[in-house]
Amino acid sequence: MKYCAILFVMFCAMAATAEITGQYQEGTLVSFKMVADGASCSGGTNGKVDDNGNVNATSNSSCSNSYVGEYTVKVGENTYVLRPSLSKKSALLGFGTMGWSNLARKNSVLASHLPGTKFLIRDDSQGIHVKLGKRESKYEIVASQATSQAKEAH
Repeated sequence: MKYCAILFVMFCAMAATAEITGQYQEGTLVSFKMVADGASCSGGTNGKVDDNGNVNATSNSSCSNSYVGEYTVKVGENTYVLRPSLSKKSALLGFGTMGWSNLARKNSVLASHLPGTKFLIRDDSQGIHVKLGKRESKYEIVASQATSQAKEAH
């Protein structure tokens, strides 16, 4: 009986971490939400030194949260939470443009689509790729959960 319990726990762990294969599979968008992904701040300081050596300085700054979409999707019997991911090329572009290309992260193929939307999904050594129509975007898995087999075992 002890060994059955150990095997059951191992099976549940393997099912919960089931991977998406390298071939395209059909997936469905379940839900999406925007989550804070850090802050974007800007500011500056101005100063003057008078004839007596006194310094008058003023500074200003402003910060605002930056947001990114998290997409809950179902692929087969597994549910995943995906977040847009930058490719190496996009990351270099972001460094070269001081972050302006991070706007592309919000332009995922799943953006502006409603729950129930069907798409194709695959995994390769570069990450998770979601294809909708002719467009494809790269994502990272934030969370995963096996749904049916673990529940049926109880």
